[in-house]
Amino acid sequence: DFPSELQSILDERIADLEAEGGICIAGVVTKSDGARIRGGKDVQVNLLDRADVPLRVYEGGWFMMERTHKSSNAGIGKRLILRAFGYEPIDASVTIPDGGITYMEFEMTKTAPENLASVKGVVLDEANYLFNGAHVSLSFPYANYGVDATPIMDMYTNIDGEYLFDGLSECEYNLTASASGYAYHTGRFTPSIGEVTERDRILYPNRIIVIDYVYQADDSRSFAEGDLKTGSIDWLCGKGGVDFSDGQVEGYDWEDPRDLELLQDQDVLQFRNFYVNGENGFYDAGAVDFNSVTEAEEGGYKTTKRRCIVGHVYVVKTYDLKYAKFIVKTNECSFRTVSPEDLAVMEFATYGLTIDFSECNDYGQVYVRKYYSYHRGLVGVALPYYWEISGLDGLRYSANLSVSYNEDELLNLGISEGNLALYRASYSGANWDRLETRIDTANNTLQAEGITSLGLFAIVAEQTVEE
Repeated sequence: DFPSELQSILDERIADLEAEGGICIAGVVTKSDGARIRGGKDVQVNLLDRADVPLRVYEGGWFMMERTHKSSNAGIGKRLILRAFGYEPIDASVTIPDGGITYMEFEMTKTAPENLASVKGVVLDEANYLFNGAHVSLSFPYANYGVDATPIMDMYTNIDGEYLFDGLSECEYNLTASASGYAYHTGRFTPSIGEVTERDRILYPNRIIVIDYVYQADDSRSFAEGDLKTGSIDWLCGKGGVDFSDGQVEGYDWEDPRDLELLQDQDVLQFRNFYVNGENGFYDAGAVDFNSVTEAEEGGYKTTKRRCIVGHVYVVKTYDLKYAKFIVKTNECSFRTVSPEDLAVMEFATYGLTIDFSECNDYGQVYVRKYYSYHRGLVGVALPYYWEISGLDGLRYSANLSVSYNEDELLNLGISEGNLALYRASYSGANWDRLETRIDTANNTLQAEGITSLGLFAIVAEQTVEE
C-alpha cells in the first residue's frame, strides 16, 4: 500500500532481504486529529535496540529504514519510539522477523490541553550577564538525519535573556542553547504533566588550544625513529577535528574520518575519538616530558572521553591503526567583548587574569591565551608561564591588569614575593619592559594600572633569595 514514489525504495529493501537476509521496518503513522504529516519535521521514528537507529519519515507519515540491518537485530521485545510535539509519546514493543519487512501502523493521539507542559528559563554568559539573541532549541533525544529532518522547536532569547516553549507532552527532551563563537550548552529534562519546568543555560566562548604532535607513518610504535612527521596545531573547539596523518584538517563532512574531536562542556574541554572500530583509541600518559615518551604501548587504548589538560602527553592509535603522540601546550583561548557603554570587569578565572577597563572608545574583543612554558625572550628568573592578550586593534583604551601567582611556585624557584614584577613585550617577545607593579601578597596578585597596549605579559623576579 506504499505510495508509488516510495514503492520502488521498498522493493529495493525487499530485494536486499531476499539476497542477504537481515531486517527492515516500514509503515505509516497518522495523527488522531487529522493533522498533516509533511515528513521527519513533524514526527520522529527510531528503533532502539543496542544502537539508536532513526527511520526516514516521508510525506503522509510513511516511514522506512534507510537500509536493511543485520539479522542479529531480529527478535522479540524490540523498542520502536515515535515522538511529535503536542502528541502522546509512543513506546512500542515489537517483534522483528529475520529476512522480511516488518510493517507497522500507528496513530498518535493529541495531548489534552490541561496536560500540556512548558519549559522556560534564561541564558547567561560566563560572567552571568543575560544573553540577548542566544539560539535555544528543543528536540527529542534520539538520533536523526539533521535539523531539516527532525521535529524541533527553536527561538532566540529576548533582551532579558529569556526563552519559553509550551505545548509539551510528558516525555524526555533535549534543551540546547548556542551562539556564534560559543560552545553550546545542552541537557535533558522531562516535564511533569501540566507543569512549568525551569531550566537555565550558560554559554562559554569556544576555547582554542595549541598542541605539538609526532606521527609515526610506518607500522612501528616508535616515536624516536622511522617515518616520523611532526607539527604544531592551533585547534578551535567546534566543527572538525584532527587527522594526524595530515595535521590539522578542517571542513569535514559529518561522516569523514578523523582521529580526534574536541568537545566543550560549558568551560571544560575534552578529547573524543570520532571513529571507533574497537582497535583504535587513546590514553593520557600524564604530566611527563614529551620526549620521554619514545614508544607507544601495545594496549590500553580507550575510546572514552579524556580531559584536555595542559602539560599532559596523550598517545593515539589512529583510525588507520598507526600511532601519534601530542602534548597540550596552552590553555584554552578565551575572549570577551568590550562595550564602551558598560565597562564591566572581565575575569578570566581559568587563566588567573582580570582586566578592568576604565575607558574604551568603541566595541571590540579581547582574546587571552596562557602558555605554560618559559618564553625564550625573557631574561632573568620568570615563572613558567606567560599570557598573550590580543585584540582591540585600532581602538583607544585604558585598563588595569591583575594576574595571580602561586606561592608554591615561588618556593620551588627560590623567589621572594617582594621581587616580583609584571613585564610586557610585543607579540614577537624580543624586548620586554618592566611595568609599574603593585603587589597584593594577601591575594597573591600583581597589578599594573593604565595599560594602553596589549601583547605578552609575564611575571619576572628581579632578584632571587640566594642573591
